[in-house]
Amino acid sequence: MTIYKKLQHHLINWGHVYGKFSLIELTNIIEMGKSLFKLCFVITCMSILIPVAAQQNFQNNQQPDFSRVNALIHEQLINNKIPSISIAVIYKGKIILEKAYGMADKEKAIKATINTPYYLASLTKSITATAVLKLSEKKLINLDTSANSYLKNSKLSSHLWNPGQATIKTLLHHTSGLTTYHRDYSMDNAGNLPPLNKDINNYGIIFWKPGDHFDYSNIGYGVLGQIVADVSGKSFAYYLKDQVFSPLGMKDSFLGIDLKNKNIAIRYHSDSLRSRSANVVSYTMGASSAYSSVHDLTKYAMLLLNDKIEGTEKILSDSVINKMETDTVTTGDLSEFYGYGLGVNTDYFGFIGVLGQGGTDDGQAWMQLIPSEDIGVILLANTGIDGDACQTIINESIATILPGFRKKMSLTKKNNEAAETVKALPDSIYGSWVGKIHTASGDINMHLTVDKNGSNYFQLATLPRVKIAKLDYSSRRFFFDVSGNLHVADAGSGQYTLSFELDRKGNKLYGALTANASVQLPFWVELNKQ
Repeated sequence: MTIYKKLQHHLINWGHVYGKFSLIELTNIIEMGKSLFKLCFVITCMSILIPVAAQQNFQNNQQPDFSRVNALIHEQLINNKIPSISIAVIYKGKIILEKAYGMADKEKAIKATINTPYYLASLTKSITATAVLKLSEKKLINLDTSANSYLKNSKLSSHLWNPGQATIKTLLHHTSGLTTYHRDYSMDNAGNLPPLNKDINNYGIIFWKPGDHFDYSNIGYGVLGQIVADVSGKSFAYYLKDQVFSPLGMKDSFLGIDLKNKNIAIRYHSDSLRSRSANVVSYTMGASSAYSSVHDLTKYAMLLLNDKIEGTEKILSDSVINKMETDTVTTGDLSEFYGYGLGVNTDYFGFIGVLGQGGTDDGQAWMQLIPSEDIGVILLANTGIDGDACQTIINESIATILPGFRKKMSLTKKNNEAAETVKALPDSIYGSWVGKIHTASGDINMHLTVDKNGSNYFQLATLPRVKIAKLDYSSRRFFFDVSGNLHVADAGSGQYTLSFELDRKGNKLYGALTANASVQLPFWVELNKQ
């Protein structure tokens, strides 16, 4: 019996029992009910299908409306004097938006195109991780083996921990115990970029117990780049070209060690004039030296989304790609984790977001993925841009094709980070501490006074002591900054900020001092309580 026949049967019986309607009247009621039922059914189906249609309308030759994305980009170009921005959006294995705006070279009036290579900064790290994993799939690297086992002319070292516990995987995760490092080399100098081996020996210091916590480290990915070269027997630049870029058809991608005759997007500082940057390359090529175009990066993004890319070679298996995005460690924030060269947000407006990102004073590079929806957005700029502005453009791009994402955006508060836990210093920290700062050229005496009344002082060698303005304690470690000069050749001359991050073990303080000069160099600190 159909639903209509059942309705007719029950209504007629009900009408006869109560004697309220004639048979003709009951029949009319039934017909009206059938029409109303059909209307409700259609409305219900439409309410379910409309969002799906909104996501799939471009499949019916109706492109999504990216006018709001276009407006946001033009706002950056005009209001903030951004030289150029390139963007691409991928959905279900297809490029549905790909466009370049502005000038790649202001002085020569060269317009940016979708094939213009941009500086990728730390987006390079995911490419380096890809190279490492490719060697791993060939059984040439074991992720759980010590990094020192693969380094030929340099070694990681430690004054406290076993450097053998710093494995390839801990380097990928930023949990090896290495800390802050940044150093550029001017390509205007005569000769080639100096090898990283010397800096690995001097600054590849394991400060924290390997595996203990996340500490973002450029030198860690520099070490991975060196390992790729040492294991493959090829230069890192050649290996990327031969084993990553060429198989994926990334014709406008390369390491920035030689920019001659390359039609790159010139890098401009984020000052009010957007002045032209110097021609430099990072010492840690595996951390932040790659260049690529927005079009090339669509191919790389589709690899990570497990999409089929016609005319290219699949350089990693699906299982390894999945591991890049799911084998993660916490970064200390609520929903923020880190995989292999990729950040993972477990609550990206209701979805799991995977991000490769790099940003400096003179460049921005973003590759935002939502693997579950097969969505990718690439955003490149040849100057520094506020990260929130970049994220706004990317979020609007995703919301244009994913209505559920827009709905969650409107309901979610902006700040989703864990509150920083700042506690009072434990009593064991108070007192007078004496020790040394270890450098490659010799040790430097240091004296630290920590007082409950806030009279905290730092003294370097025989120089006058300096009052510490602020001292913070969080997650077992305490932090403070002072102004000074270590008189170490690599750090240069003049005063610069000395940033301390110290932990306690018994009556000993140990940890890192980072010299924040024109470079960022880490030094081992060890103090004993008097």
